[in-house]
Amino acid sequence: MRSSSPSRPPQPWAQPGPVGWVYLLCFRDPATGEHRPLRGNGAGGQFAGHYWGWTDDLVRRITREHRNPKRTGPGRLVQVALAAGLTFELAWLEYPATRGRERRLKNQGSAYRRCPLCRGTGGPLDPAGAAAVVGQAGGAR
Repeated sequence: MRSSSPSRPPQPWAQPGPVGWVYLLCFRDPATGEHRPLRGNGAGGQFAGHYWGWTDDLVRRITREHRNPKRTGPGRLVQVALAAGLTFELAWLEYPATRGRERRLKNQGSAYRRCPLCRGTGGPLDPAGAAAVVGQAGGAR
């Protein structure tokens, strides 16, 4: 049996931390409702079709923060996508989850693999409905 080395810290997703929601937003074309990535201005021709996030209050984060065009702070990519004329749908949720879990999902890359909207295996989710299912009408506190 292997013992953990004192010089090697545990992986970030295994570390305890506040529990909340990990969520995936899928950027959409408002005219067609189809998936449309945000095309960046960088030299490498970057595209962003999805946004991974973590929050302890899902309803507040999605409805009041991400949908507010004047908001500043975390989630700037969503604001840039909205300014470019895109919309978004809540595509995927995981609860309970830590910030480490969000980081692990981001590091895996290709959010398309987990997006039920892009894969045609599910529809958009309602943040208030999801919070109510786990008994947290306003989200985790």
